[in-house]
Amino acid sequence: TSILYSEDKSWSPQSMRIMDGSVPWPPETPWKLDFQSVFRRLVQTISAERFIFTFNIYPYFLPCPPAVSISCDQWMRDSLCFDDPARCITPKTAAGARYALQSFAQQLAGDAVSPLRMWIGEVGWSSPKANSLSDGQCRDWGTKECSGWSNLENLAHYYKDFMNWDLNLGTGLEPPEYAFYFTIRDSFNFHHPEHFGLCGSAPEDEGELKSACENRTAKFTPS
Repeated sequence: TSILYSEDKSWSPQSMRIMDGSVPWPPETPWKLDFQSVFRRLVQTISAERFIFTFNIYPYFLPCPPAVSISCDQWMRDSLCFDDPARCITPKTAAGARYALQSFAQQLAGDAVSPLRMWIGEVGWSSPKANSLSDGQCRDWGTKECSGWSNLENLAHYYKDFMNWDLNLGTGLEPPEYAFYFTIRDSFNFHHPEHFGLCGSAPEDEGELKSACENRTAKFTPS
């Protein structure tokens, strides 16, 4: 991963560097990153078309309705689907990101600016349940985690609908150039098992990860 930083904190294009591991990070004296100011200075010398804004979208990590008036059945349907940008959580969230990019682009150059480039870096669903899934937000909302949230049927449903998605974000919105699914195999996130993989058995610990990855059996049969 490369991180833009400024040696003299001026954020002028001449002072910008790429942090690639050859210098200490974070810097000894932290400072607040004003990204809009940084980007405005960058595009004075580098075309905005060379930048790609990437968003990871995971309805999976909100396993409960955001209000007691919304049923778990409704919330699960909206979390799994892709065919209605006005209702389905993944394209609806992506549409919100596109609106934010539109507003940012207009601040940069007014109505004449071209749409900023956008990718969906990750979407996915875990089955079995990911250890990183928390119900903390549910308690804040006064709701409970929906039963069967991490069922294999939901992973299959989400993946199938993702594969049928035409990247439509709604009328008048530029779709993302690409969307990437996470992932082929199960993995560990800071030593916590996550089961977003489409293939292989679910490893119980990191020692089993290699043998689990060698298992080429799909978790489900795509319909």
